Amino acid sequence: GSCNPVADVHVEIAAEQQSAVTDSTGSCMVVLREGVHEVRLMHEVFTGTWVQQIVTVDVRCLRMQVPLPVRLAVWQAPVMLCKQTCAHKLWLTAIGEQDRALPSWQRFQGSLQTANGSVLQVTNGTFAVDAGSCRALDGGQDQTMQPLIMADPLVGLSPLPPFYVLAGALATGVKTGEQARHAEVVDVAAPIHAIMAHRCGALFLGTCLKEDAMVSAVGETSSSQVTFVARARTYCCGQGVPRVKVIVDQTHSGSTDNDGAWAAQGLEPGRHIVESEHPSLVMSPETHILHLSRSITRPELPLFVKPLLYVFTVLSDKGRELVQVAAREDAVPVQATPFPGRIIDANGSQLKPEHSFLGGVQPVRFQASEVGAVSNDSPTCPASVTLVPEAPYFHWFPVKPWPLGSEGCHVQHLLQCTEALTLGFLRPFATAMAWHQGKRHDFELPIESYPTAAAAAAYIIETLDAEVCAPVVLASPGEAGMEPEVLGPEHPLLLGTQLHALAQCELRIMLGTQSDIEISDAWVGLGNVAHRSATAVEAKNGRYPLAVHAGDHQVTVTHPALGPEPRIVALSLRSLRSVWTLFARAQVIIYSTLLPGGNLQVWFCGHKGLVPADAQPVEGTLRLRGHDRDDVREVTVSGMVIEALAVEKEEVDLETVQESTMAVAACTPLRLPAAGVAFACHNGDRIWAPTSRPWPLETADEWLSVLKEPICAGLLKAPVLVRCHGCRGGASDAAELVNISLPADLYGTMGDICTAVSPELAIPASDFTVFRREKQQELEAAVEPFDAIDLWPLAVLDVKVRVRCCFGSVEGVALEARQDYTMAGSSCTEATQGARGGVGVEEALAHFVGETDSTGQCRLNVNAGTHTLHLRHPLMQAIDKDGSLSQREVQAQHGQPQQQDFMIDTAVFIFMLPASGLNFTVWACVRQTDVPESALAVPGALCVPAVDGLQRLPLHGPRQRVGLPRGHQSGREARNNVACPMAQLSIDVGSKGELMWSPHEERKSNFSPATGTCGHLQLAQGPVQIGSLRRVFNLRLKSLQEQCEIQLPMDELAGMEGVFQRAAEILTKPRDEFAIFTEDGAKCSDDFQPQPGQLLIADLLANLTIRVVVPESAVDDTLLHGLQDAEVTVGGLPAGKTDEHGTCRVVSRAGLCSVTVRHACLGDSGRTKEAIPVEYGVQNECLVFADVCVYVFASCTDDDSEEDTGRHAADDDAPLQRTAAVQPIVVSMGAAKDQIPENCISIAGSISGVGESGQEVRHDLAAEGPTKFVLLAGEAAGISLKSRCSLSSVQVHASKPGFSWRPREPSPLIERAQDMGGCEYLRLLDVPIILGYLEPACLVESELFAPQWLPVSTCSTVKEAKTRLQVSSNIPLEDMALYREEIELEDDASLAMGDKIKLIQLARVGLQVLSGCCEEPLAGVEIIVDGKPRGTTDVHGAIDRFAFPAGIHKVMLRHSSLGGTSDGCSQSFTVEPGRVNDLVLKTGSWLYLYGKELEEEAESSEAVGTGGTRTAATPRAHDQPGTAASRLTCVWVCGDVRQVAEDGLALHGLVTCRTAHGAEAKCTMTGTTISPVVFNLGAGYGFETVGLVVEKSTDIQARATTRRCPLASLELTCTRPGQEDSLCWCPKVPSPLMERTTEIGGCELQRILSCEVSLGFLKPALRVYCSSGEHLGVPLDAISDVSSLKVYVAKYIGQVRPTDLVLEVVEEGGLSRPAESDDLRCAARMLCAVPGQQISKARAMLIEAERTDAPAAESCKAEA
Repeated sequence: GSCNPVADVHVEIAAEQQSAVTDSTGSCMVVLREGVHEVRLMHEVFTGTWVQQIVTVDVRCLRMQVPLPVRLAVWQAPVMLCKQTCAHKLWLTAIGEQDRALPSWQRFQGSLQTANGSVLQVTNGTFAVDAGSCRALDGGQDQTMQPLIMADPLVGLSPLPPFYVLAGALATGVKTGEQARHAEVVDVAAPIHAIMAHRCGALFLGTCLKEDAMVSAVGETSSSQVTFVARARTYCCGQGVPRVKVIVDQTHSGSTDNDGAWAAQGLEPGRHIVESEHPSLVMSPETHILHLSRSITRPELPLFVKPLLYVFTVLSDKGRELVQVAAREDAVPVQATPFPGRIIDANGSQLKPEHSFLGGVQPVRFQASEVGAVSNDSPTCPASVTLVPEAPYFHWFPVKPWPLGSEGCHVQHLLQCTEALTLGFLRPFATAMAWHQGKRHDFELPIESYPTAAAAAAYIIETLDAEVCAPVVLASPGEAGMEPEVLGPEHPLLLGTQLHALAQCELRIMLGTQSDIEISDAWVGLGNVAHRSATAVEAKNGRYPLAVHAGDHQVTVTHPALGPEPRIVALSLRSLRSVWTLFARAQVIIYSTLLPGGNLQVWFCGHKGLVPADAQPVEGTLRLRGHDRDDVREVTVSGMVIEALAVEKEEVDLETVQESTMAVAACTPLRLPAAGVAFACHNGDRIWAPTSRPWPLETADEWLSVLKEPICAGLLKAPVLVRCHGCRGGASDAAELVNISLPADLYGTMGDICTAVSPELAIPASDFTVFRREKQQELEAAVEPFDAIDLWPLAVLDVKVRVRCCFGSVEGVALEARQDYTMAGSSCTEATQGARGGVGVEEALAHFVGETDSTGQCRLNVNAGTHTLHLRHPLMQAIDKDGSLSQREVQAQHGQPQQQDFMIDTAVFIFMLPASGLNFTVWACVRQTDVPESALAVPGALCVPAVDGLQRLPLHGPRQRVGLPRGHQSGREARNNVACPMAQLSIDVGSKGELMWSPHEERKSNFSPATGTCGHLQLAQGPVQIGSLRRVFNLRLKSLQEQCEIQLPMDELAGMEGVFQRAAEILTKPRDEFAIFTEDGAKCSDDFQPQPGQLLIADLLANLTIRVVVPESAVDDTLLHGLQDAEVTVGGLPAGKTDEHGTCRVVSRAGLCSVTVRHACLGDSGRTKEAIPVEYGVQNECLVFADVCVYVFASCTDDDSEEDTGRHAADDDAPLQRTAAVQPIVVSMGAAKDQIPENCISIAGSISGVGESGQEVRHDLAAEGPTKFVLLAGEAAGISLKSRCSLSSVQVHASKPGFSWRPREPSPLIERAQDMGGCEYLRLLDVPIILGYLEPACLVESELFAPQWLPVSTCSTVKEAKTRLQVSSNIPLEDMALYREEIELEDDASLAMGDKIKLIQLARVGLQVLSGCCEEPLAGVEIIVDGKPRGTTDVHGAIDRFAFPAGIHKVMLRHSSLGGTSDGCSQSFTVEPGRVNDLVLKTGSWLYLYGKELEEEAESSEAVGTGGTRTAATPRAHDQPGTAASRLTCVWVCGDVRQVAEDGLALHGLVTCRTAHGAEAKCTMTGTTISPVVFNLGAGYGFETVGLVVEKSTDIQARATTRRCPLASLELTCTRPGQEDSLCWCPKVPSPLMERTTEIGGCELQRILSCEVSLGFLKPALRVYCSSGEHLGVPLDAISDVSSLKVYVAKYIGQVRPTDLVLEVVEEGGLSRPAESDDLRCAARMLCAVPGQQISKARAMLIEAERTDAPAAESCKAEA
């Protein structure tokens, strides 16, 4: 093969159950064993079905190359010529692409050849390509196969000669027939490669030639010299084409004759190149590659000339264009143009010219279904085309008759012609359109007849017969909305000219719907056309002429009277002349404008376009006068907005236009919208002054002028509002407000206003303060219209300011008085909310300012009312941050001065500056600007003398004020001569810091009282130094009696030598008995350098012994066991480790110290004891108790099982899998964390022990990881030295789902405590100990106890589990049942880990079966409970007691007397737990009643037991009634189905019986089958017919011995189905059941079960219908003649005289006659009439009985 990779190949090895699909590289992977395998391959394209290959797998080479066997399909397509096949084309496809074949293709049968000469046999159109065998690929690395590593096996695949292919085309597939014809040349050098590459169609192999061609048709040439014949034919009709030049191998050439044939001679077999040329082949000559064979036959090579037609037009005279056709390119004129239209062939298909980049006239090619589809005798050539011109504005006139409609081949004819053939001509025309009277008229105007526009207009008027006053105007179409281009009368018409007759109209715009005033200055637009009145007449009449194209137009009319927006009017112009009227609203708009001086001028105007932008609405009443002077209408003007007021009532819709085709004349005199208007204004508090003319707008000119400009209606004058505050009612802010309104033009200044209101308010004009818009005004200020002026009376405020430290007067304090209300009288809050954003209100409030003098006093003149007095001074800014001290609310009243005193509290800035060395100077000032940039914050607090003592004020920074405490005003006169408190300021930096305060002596003189000034006021002049801060370090000295701390300046002591000497002097101890330490405990050496502020401590030294013990030991052991290798730290410094006795000795500082001990048993942070007393001169000891802390953890016994066990432990809630072998889990206890394994298993449970004071300590085991358990804490043991514990008291109970806990017995802790004694905790620190095991277990659940896990090692079977559960639950083994998934387990069933078992306690159940009638035991009854047999009853009707689960169960009884051994009867019962359940099963009486025919002589035989027996238990259906006479039938009853006779008959009737409770039970016999009737005669009410009733044995009462069996009361009425009229029931009297029960007693059911009993007979009878209403059956054996019948009937109906009865027999036809003795036969019908009644009543009764067809048989009493 070619070894190309093939994708999507399904690979399957069935024996190895392997399958795969190859990828794009042809590769796939399967897993195979070493050896030979059969591989199945399938590809939907290349194989079509499964193919096989044999693969040998070798472990040394794991890559195999498997060739794919490919099957290909070969198709042949016939080449038809004149209805005959002249050649076949061969196509090649893959086997899976057979759907690519065309319907006309056929399967090829024959041979093919390849390039190497191999011949392939094609059978039924298919052949297989030899794929070769599989081979192993070299190399083990993963490398893909390279394509085309071998040659294509079908190289050069082709048909056997003779055949040919076309050269010069590319290889291509085929999908349609058209493609199949043009894809005949293909490179078949690699067919398989081509098919795999394309996968889209068929490959062309070549055209096979027929070797029995028509050689004799070639002229005079001898056939023996001819190698092949080339025959040129037309493709449409197959006619010969002459003058076709044929060239063979460039050595042989010639031309075809008139028949289109040319013979080639002297050619050798093999490959030849044949070329053909003809003038009709416009593109390039065709080349055929011809293959000839050595056969003696001469093949014929068909050369098909495909029909090409050139259809074109040529310009002629009068603008006409000739339409011509040619088949040769040289016959087409140079000036020809392509035909404008469609070319339709003979089949109705449209032919399209071939595409060419050269332009000009292009030919059309015919696509015939086959070559020569039309024979020589065909009347029509396929080249017979018809033309459908599509040239606009041309009329088509074809030549008649049609030149291409004649017989013969038109292509052959046209090829022989040198000139074109004329088919017709096209004549040009123009078009016109005109609308008139709503209809459209279209015209086609031949240019030859109507050369100008005038001629066309005249033709239109003449055709429409239109009477218009203006001539018709023609125009070009133009664009919509554009002005049409009007054509002049002599305008010439050209080809395709389109003319439109314009529609001429006039548009009128009227003011109002009832007036005659026309608006002449409107703007009318149509597109970009604008018309204004161009002449005086149009301006006067207001009409606008329009000439536009007919149709729907939107005309835009713009005029202010029509509204602010342009009015768009829709005009439907459908006539040559029309008039349209548009209405504008007649309205009046009233508004006002502001004049200089504040007055308003009121105007009238006709539309809103005249309303200025600053216009304002007015309020008033508008009066309109009609044409009748007395008709006056009033309209209210609201004054809210400027609105347009309608003058007249509008009768039409203003948005519509009215059309009229007639001219509208102007009216005289003109009608007006209104005959005058008048307006009365009452707009607020203004004064209205109308014009002198009472009725404006009385003429048409005034109405037109009001549309152009406004008319004045009057004036509104502006007032001035004066608001007087606090003038009446005292000084309260809420005093009465007096409003006075004055004309603005009468009062020019504010003084004039005050003078005008002074007399009315009784206040002098000079005592007023005037405000306007919250600002105070001068009296000379001018008054403006609409001013709101506020007047306030004046008041006096006296203010005095002093400092609180020494009560000195403060000069230069700025004062400002602000009222808490606006000058309009509203509160500041309301004014702020009303203002836009609250901006500007505070600034607009009136305020009064002043400044204190040297005495600290100032007088302010303010307006009366409430004011807020504000003070500003540098001394106040430090202490009055919220303004509470610098402002005050005061009341000012006219004529009553107010006195106000203020005290200024003191505040200073405290800062320090660096001085020489490490010291600082401290300064004070009152202004922040006086603080230098280099100022530093002073630490500590400022101490200030106050009335109640010295106060400390914290200092925060150099630029933060310090407010000094306030003094008391009381006693200020007595302190006037004392020094200012500012002279006694000091800094408190503490006694332990790095600085020490030193006061400055010079500052006291600066603040002495002799200066006569306040110290606080003097600080306002600049900063003053108040002291200095020196650098120090602190030394704390501890002696036996006391402790002291001193500060040592850094500049006085140099080095530690002086420090030691100073400390020795104070402590009075030698140098070696004390040491100096830093705060962190480090000991200071002689070269130690103290730092400023550092604290050094001088301490005495003492000895300290630390002992670490464990408070755990055996019970009798009282020793303290030391803990070795514990790390000890004293005072934060390492001191060493404990020895084997747990002791560590150190030298420590006297006093209190901290001791820290670290050990693994003390946790991560160790144990720390604080405040350990260490005394100087004695032996000190510290005892540290360790925690008795252990760790409990679980691990696997085997490392291999650790992972599985951990996986089960990861999710305790998940159901456990049943595992065959799982290792136990070891539970251990240790004292160190390093003893715990890394992967602990999570377990549950608890740990407990006896801890401090004998108290039990209990802890739950941790859900994950180890459990930390502290039995006794070291802190608790340290409280009492007697506190001890013993690990021997520790007990662990572990649990885990799927495992059972087994502790070690005896406990290893107890065992080692008894054997070894000592401290068990120290031993656990070395090695952990195993406490027990968690063994694999199964879970047992029960409602009686909590769930238990039983180890499967000791409870591997159910019996072993029951034995163990018996001990724990006290349930006997026989009363115990184990279930797994609702299935009870046998004792030998095995249990596995993870099993979930349910234990159910069984109850003892005893069952006894009794008969329901007499409660007699039934023996031999099989009892089945819940589908499981439990035994057969004995003679007592009972079975042995058995254990059974409590609940509801179903019991079934099987016995032949209880419905049969297969079905039986069943009932549900309840088992109560914890007691013996003795139950009684009361069965019903299952009775079978049937009949058996007897011989007549056996009637007298009434012996019991003659019914026979039955061995089958299945009831059978009754026999269908026949036509024979009914026979005597004996009726039997039995209690066992086996006793029913084989020939027993089913009965139809009713069975009744009395129960033991006296109730009547009924059962019906259907007569279809012998089925049992069931009576449970001993059951309660409602259960009379229930087959089985379950009762408790305690509910059964002993029956009386004299009670009779209820079954003796059995009664029966029956018959046989279908024989109701021929039989009557005759029971035995007395009843044999009652008779036997009365005589011998006992249970009748027991006797029936042993032997069946006869109850009576069904005897042949006749039927008698009486007129008295009775009808009865009379047995034939009871009568002998008619007389005896009358006696029988009379006795039945109670008639005394039988001879008085009238009897008639009813015959078959329904007629009756007197009865005779011969009529006494079976099934006879008799009518009986008693005296005094008619026989017809009996007949009616018969008819009614037959109609109802009562199924029940009537019983009759027979004589004994």
